[in-house]
Amino acid sequence: WHKEVVQSVTQEEGGSGKITVWMPSGDSITVDQIILATGFGKDPPARPLVNSIAERNGLKLCDCGYPAPDESLRWHKRIFLAGALGARG
Repeated sequence: WHKEVVQSVTQEEGGSGKITVWMPSGDSITVDQIILATGFGKDPPARPLVNSIAERNGLKLCDCGYPAPDESLRWHKRIFLAGALGARG
């Protein structure tokens, strides 16, 4: 696995179609195909909104700033989490 922010991607024209992925560090990796490229940063998305909701409703946040839901991804009796906010480490 290569876990780093991507700066740019280029694809060779012609027969090979190889894809080169460049990182800000200058490192690159060349592959035949990219199957999935998705993710999110380590800070929670919409952090000001999340903090505001937590503060107003007395809801728990993890040390990393993400909401701390129960096993059903319920953060509040009327708030269920999904996507990046629902990711559990």
